[in-house]
Amino acid sequence: MAACADHSAAAIEPSTFLQVPCSELTLAIIKPDAVDAGYVHDITYAMHSNGFVTVAETQDRLTRVRAEEFYEEYSSKSYYQQLTCFICSGPIHVFVLGKEKAIESWQILMGPTNPDTACNVSPSSASGSFA
Repeated sequence: MAACADHSAAAIEPSTFLQVPCSELTLAIIKPDAVDAGYVHDITYAMHSNGFVTVAETQDRLTRVRAEEFYEEYSSKSYYQQLTCFICSGPIHVFVLGKEKAIESWQILMGPTNPDTACNVSPSSASGSFA
């Protein structure tokens, strides 16, 4: 397995990437409601149990400006204001995760984005388990 060579995460020392064998990196954000509910440890356990390697992690609180920049691609959607307001409502826990097919694997682990759908369709997913 080749070492990750993407050094695009400015806050992470480049040497960190050289120590993580993986084919892909993905960003994972535990949102304010899950942080507030105390699910960070359980979600982190699920990440590692499913073969993800934590390359970096931090807790942060987004400003409205940073949230709007992060979700800019959704700015024309009807839910944009609600989304940016929600992500700013409390602390978030942010991870850079490494794994073979990390993006696809993360989407599967998370399950459907709608918690009601997740509970019915994919109850063992993170969205279904922590809804």
